[in-house]
This record gives sequence, structure tokens and C-alpha cells, in this order.
Amino acid sequence: MWDALLEAWARVSTALHRQRRHAEARDELATHLSLLEQRFVDDGMTVADARRAALRQMGNVTLVMEDIHHQHGVPGLDRLGQDLRSAVRSLRRTPVFTVAALVILTVGLGACVAVFTVMTHTVLAPPAYPAPERVVRLGETWPQLQGLRPSSMANYEDWRVQSRAFEQLAAVSWGSSVLTMGAQASYLQGALVSANYFEVFGLRAILGRTFTPDEGVAGSGRVVVLSHQLWVREFSADASVLGRIITLNGDGYEVIGVMPSGLAIDFPFSPQLWRPLVHSAAPRRSERQLREVVGRLRRDVTLTDARAEMDGIAARLAAAHPADNGGYGVQVEPYPRALGLDVEWTLHLMLAAVGTVLCVGCTNLASLATVRAGSRMQELTVRAALGATAGRLTRQLLVEHGLLGIAGGLLGLLASRVFVYAMLALVPSTGIRATFPPATTFDLTALVWLFALALVIASTVAFTAGPVLMARVEAASPPRLLGVGGRAAGGRAMSRVRRVLVGAQVALSVLLLATSVALALSFLGLTRRLVGGFDATGVATAWMPTNGDRFASGAALNRWLDGLLAQIVALPGVARAAVADSIPTEGAPYGERFRVAGRAVEAGDASPMTGLKVVDPAYFPTVGLQLRSGRALAAADDSRAPLVAVVNDAFVLQYLRGERVVDRTLVMPRAPISSGVTASGPGTLTAVPTDLEWRVVGVVANEGVNPFDDRQPMPTVYVTREQYPRTNLALVVRTTADPSHALTSIRKAVSAYDPSQPIVDLEVLADRIREESATDRVRLALLLALTGFSCVLAAVGLFGIVAYAGALRVHELAIRRALGSRRVALALLVGRDGGLAVAAGLVIGVLAVVAGARLAGAMTPAAAIDAVVVVPVVAVVMLLLGTLAVCVPAFRASRVNPASALRVS
Repeated sequence: MWDALLEAWARVSTALHRQRRHAEARDELATHLSLLEQRFVDDGMTVADARRAALRQMGNVTLVMEDIHHQHGVPGLDRLGQDLRSAVRSLRRTPVFTVAALVILTVGLGACVAVFTVMTHTVLAPPAYPAPERVVRLGETWPQLQGLRPSSMANYEDWRVQSRAFEQLAAVSWGSSVLTMGAQASYLQGALVSANYFEVFGLRAILGRTFTPDEGVAGSGRVVVLSHQLWVREFSADASVLGRIITLNGDGYEVIGVMPSGLAIDFPFSPQLWRPLVHSAAPRRSERQLREVVGRLRRDVTLTDARAEMDGIAARLAAAHPADNGGYGVQVEPYPRALGLDVEWTLHLMLAAVGTVLCVGCTNLASLATVRAGSRMQELTVRAALGATAGRLTRQLLVEHGLLGIAGGLLGLLASRVFVYAMLALVPSTGIRATFPPATTFDLTALVWLFALALVIASTVAFTAGPVLMARVEAASPPRLLGVGGRAAGGRAMSRVRRVLVGAQVALSVLLLATSVALALSFLGLTRRLVGGFDATGVATAWMPTNGDRFASGAALNRWLDGLLAQIVALPGVARAAVADSIPTEGAPYGERFRVAGRAVEAGDASPMTGLKVVDPAYFPTVGLQLRSGRALAAADDSRAPLVAVVNDAFVLQYLRGERVVDRTLVMPRAPISSGVTASGPGTLTAVPTDLEWRVVGVVANEGVNPFDDRQPMPTVYVTREQYPRTNLALVVRTTADPSHALTSIRKAVSAYDPSQPIVDLEVLADRIREESATDRVRLALLLALTGFSCVLAAVGLFGIVAYAGALRVHELAIRRALGSRRVALALLVGRDGGLAVAAGLVIGVLAVVAGARLAGAMTPAAAIDAVVVVPVVAVVMLLLGTLAVCVPAFRASRVNPASALRVS
């Protein structure tokens, strides 16, 4: 063994440029080995055992030799090489720690970089138009409803005249169209906009021009501006499309311009074409037919100033027109980024979650690194005794952990790409729940690289602090610790540090677990609301956008629908077919004011509002909507029969709780079929909606939710299409087998019946339900995975601290056991530190959850946490996890064999 030691010394000395003091270094090393060997012999060991113990306590002989040569002037570059080689050897000797550190850093850094990458291309990316901070959107606030709502065209005209806070205001209304090219008809998402719409955003056409003021006047020629995507897809990017006449909704429109690519405005509607918004008559103030109003603030006006001015204008309009504007206000908010519903707060939540996981991982690594440094105490002691300086020991530890940080950072960057692609593959990209515009890219930008570098540096410093502190303590007082033989392993101070680190892991894990539980409860509630009240098995759905101008009357529309439904029901495997205003999962698409007959007439600001849904009489059996009382709508409820309606549970709960429902009468207007926004714009009503009496004949279960707002069931009134004709209906088909097999035949049947009628988003209802909840499901799955990882790390930290405490006190436990102490008492003694860390972390975490619940509820209703339900669940889970992590190593330590432990000592 002595020969091997001298051979190792010779190799190291040769590699260090033939230092002049080889003999002195050898004598110094041999002297220290002799002293250690003699001390072990004095303690009763044999000479052979004493020599082995002395060599073991010397630790890494190569490191000791390098420390000796460092005292004799090794060049800086060679020192770095020595440190790197020594770091690699040291990490190879502790493979469990090395692998654990790389896994923790890869997952933590990779998740953080992935979420930040998505945020840099969405939340942090500047919009593609100048001065985006000055672009706002406006809408009305309706009585008894929250959020920005559609606005009155007449009110918009008054806003333009009376407001001084905006350079420009432009109106936006619904304007989707059916494009007919030859025998093929396709549905295009579109918008009707004021002539100055693109000027508000500061956008110009890349081909042709946008609208002129005279094109927003009734009687002007029909013109259209195309999106870049539509231009490429339908017209093969042909520049000669300018001046071409295309057929939209049966009318000819001249193409006058093409907008730039990647234009992410008006998302998630994402118009593929724009037409001028015109009105040929004075618009009715009570008709809320503008989807939104966009404006650009003047340079010296703030958002607060604009809100104050618009509040004053809304108050004046309410006083001047109490019947139409009573209780209505104006809401001004920054123009939203091109993100889907509730995506922005979800990204912030996920960034906070992955940041928390990284913090848990770093505290866990710090605890593991401190324990690892404690196990190397004898090596550090010997090296300090032989002259290694605090800087030398510190540099060695920094290099070791720096290597881990760099390797973990590189692996984390690779993992981040996997995480990004996985997220994008799971989130919806089309429809009303679309997450990002289709053209969005997620590359590694310079900002992402800087963010990753900052995380690597911060993480490395975080889990290196403990070992560095221990190394400096060793260098400062080697004689004292050398005599102890390394049993103190850092002393009480390091034990307290480890307890604090584990307590922090528990507290952070409690926060993540509470958020996960809250999201799980929210997701389960949403799932119940999406599928509640009806049977989605074997159902297919689609949209059938139709132009009201095609039909001279409601009777003509209904005859057309009767023929279409007869064609579909005749298909093999089709049991029933019906049409409705919306698919089952989306509840009621429109709102309508009403009053209950027999009650006092209420002022406009207090008049209640309900959702209104026009359905085919066969709709209820087609979707299996549950009947609570009374009867459903029937084929006999046609245009010649008395007006009848069916209400849902939410309507009864809000407006008729505890009262008789069936046979009650509701007073509600009915607009003619030509009402609403058409190709000519708003203000083309052929008749004024009049209040009519509708008798309630039944109550059904809540059906679906509103896709906007908080996605809660909305009070809804159902009426038949015969008694309330409406265009742009959804098709609902129930099949006797797998509905996916009938999709092609349904599409062919619609095309054969009317080639000019497009059918959009034809899919199985179960798939649509999954898409509707996809964002929520992905958010929950990611957070659950991160929470599970965090809880495992916290449990490992607890396990490690208790096991290490038991190892340090093995002699004490052996003596106590020999004196008659019971194993349960010894286990409690060992597990006390871990139990205190769990209790402290749990208390801090619960307090943070309660405070965070109040803050989240105040900032974002969708992120609200019910602390009363969540806290007990989290407390029980963490107590069980903490108890298991503490008890297992504690009872293992209590099973110490006194004879073996005392004989080894």
C-alpha cells in the first residue's frame, strides 16, 4: 500500500512540471500518515487496521498531493486543469449525487426555460404595430353581467363625437362570410370594420390599399381586404387578385388589398377578410351589434384619463336615453395580446410553478451537497492541515458544482425544446379556445439564452453555498476539527442549515400542491359543467353559417331546414338530427332581456337578462337533455301555436327559486329574421322587435357553459326555430354507432342538398369536449407533474436529513440502546429534527396559500383558490408524506446494534 501511495505521488509530481520540493512533500505526507496511524494504534487498533484507517481518513491522495504542489507556484492555467480533473474524479466517486443533481437541474431548468420561451414569443413579444401601449379596446358593461360586452352603434357614434381622449375610434362587428368559387362554398371568418380600422393600428396593406372614408357610407361599392393567409391559400398569392370580383354571401365584392403576413390582431377570431361597416338607417340604440370598438389614445392621454372621460360620457348617455342605456357603462382596457382565453394568466402561473420547482430543487441540492461535504470532512480536514488554503478548497468546490451547473444547463436547454413541443402538441390551435396564432414560432432567442445562463449561475451559487461555508470553516480551524476525527460533520450550524432547507422545500411544495389541488377541483367542475345535463355519446356536431338575406321569411328558412334534416336522418346509422343556436357544450349564444309576467315592470337598469337559445323541437332527444319537470319543446310548437319556452335549472335558481315554474309567463321580445348584422351592416331592421308573451312549459338541466367569462352555466330560455326563426345554426346528429364513421356521409348529404351551404368544424362531440377543456387539462397535467416532482424532492430531503442525523448519532444511539432505551424513543429522538422541519414548512406553506388565495381571487377570478377546501387536503397529504419520509430512516437508525457500533468506535 505504501508503494502504491508513493507511485501515485510520483505520477502527480511529474504532471506538475517537476516541482523542486518533491522530497519535502513526500516527507510531509508520510509524517502525517504516521501520526494518524499511531493515533489509531493508541486507540486499540491493530497495525494493519490502523494503517487502513489512516489511509481512508487521508481521503483523496491525489487531491492532497495537488494541494501540496499548489503551495509551490503552479501556473494558473494548469491549476484550472487540475481543478477540472479533480472535479471529474470527485463527481465520479459519488454517482448517486451526480445523477440526482443532473436530473434535478435538467427538469427544473428545462421547465423554466420552456415556459419562458413561450412567454418571450407571446406575453413579452411586442405586437406587430407601432406604439401598442396606446391602442385600446372599448365595450359596454351590461347590467348584472361582468366584463366587456357588445356595444350599440348609436352609442359608438356619440363616443366619437364627444370623446377627446382618442386620436381615432373604429367599430368592429361580426362579418363572417361564405366564399363561393365555382361550385365550392367555404366559410371564412371575417369582420365588418370602420373605414379607419387599420389606421388605428398603424397598418398598411402590402398589396393594394385599405378602406377610404367614402367606402363606409351606405350606397358605396362593395369592397373587401384579404388576409395574407387567405390570399396564399385561395388565390395562390397572385398579385393580379387586385380588382377581381369575388362572391361573398351571394354578392360580388372587389378585392382592393392584401394585409401583411403574421398579422395577429382580433385574435382568437383571426379574420381572414375585412369589409366596410356601413348602415343605411339610423341605428337603434337598444341593438348591441358591435363586437368591440378599438381606439388609439392621444400621446398626452393615459388609460386612466380615457376611462374617466368615458365614464362621464356613459353617464350622460344613460341620463339622456334611460330606456336603452339605463345601467349600461363603458369599459376601456388595453388591446389584448394575441393569446387565447385565460392563456396569459396560465403562463404566469406556470412560470411561477416551474420557478418554485427549481427553488425546491436547488434547496434539495444544497442539502445533498452539504451532506456530501460533511461526508468529505476528513478529506477537507487533512487537506487543510497540509496547507490547503480556504481559496483552494473553495475553488475546488466551485469547479465541481460549476461543472454540474453547466451540464445541467445544457441538458435543461435540450429538455426545454422537448417541453415546448409537448405543450404545443397538446394545446388547441383552432376554434374559440385557440391558444396562439397558427404562425407563432418558439425559437431560442438571445433573451432566452441570457435567462438560461442567469438560472444556471443562480442555481449553482444556491446549492454551492453550504459546502463552501464548510470548506472555509475547515481551512480556518484545522487542528480543532482534525482531532475530532470528522464526526461533527459541520456541527450544529450545518444541521440547522439543513433543517431550514428542508423546511423551505416543504413550504414551497405546499404552495405547489395547493395550486394543483385547486386546479384539479376547477377542472373537475368544468368537466361536469361541459358534459352535464346531456349525453354526448354517439353525437356529432357542426356549424352551418347561413346568410339571412337568402330567405324571404322565417317560414322559408324553416322549410329549407326541414328538407336538410330529412336528408341527414335518412343516412344509414343516423338516429336523429336537429339544429340549434349553438352546440351543447357552449350553452346559450345570445342574451335577451325579459320580465316575469305579473311582476312590476322594472326600470331598464334592473331588467333581468337571460340566455336565449333557438332549437329544433328534436334537439332535446337528440342530445339527451335531461327533463326536470313539465315537458320539452315539441313539433306541435310551430308558428301557428301559442308561444312556449323551456327554461334550465340556472334560470329557475336565479329568477324563480321557490316559485311555481311551469305555466309561468315570460315577456320577451322577438327580432325578425333579418335583424342583426348582415352584409349591409347594422341598422337594417325591417321591423322593430316587440315584446311577446312566452309560456314556460318545462324545465331542463343545465347544458354546457359560456365559452367566455368564467364558463359557468347561464340562465337560459329555449324556444323553437318555428316560433323564433334564426340563421347561422349548429347541426347536431346522433348516430347508432361510432359517430366518426358518419362524418363523411353527413358532409356529402349537406353538399348534395345545397352546394352553396358550407359546413364547418364537423367533428365528434366527445372530441370537441376534449378540445374545449384542452388548455385546462394541459395546465393541470403540467402542474401535477411539477408538484409530484417537488414533493418527491421534499421527501428525499427529509429522508436524507433524518438518515444523516441518525448516522451522526450512531454511537450515542448505541449507548442509549445499551442502557435500555426503547426503539420507539430512539426513533423519536432521531426524527425530531425532520418533524420540526415538516411542521414549520407546513405552517409557512399554509399561511402562504391563504394569503395567495386572497391575492389570486382579487387579481384573476379564474385563478381563485378555495382555501377552505384546499388547505385541509394539502395538510393531510403533506403530513402523510412527511411522516413517511421521517419515520422510515428514524426507525432504521433506532435498530442500531450496540455491540457492533461500540466495537467499531
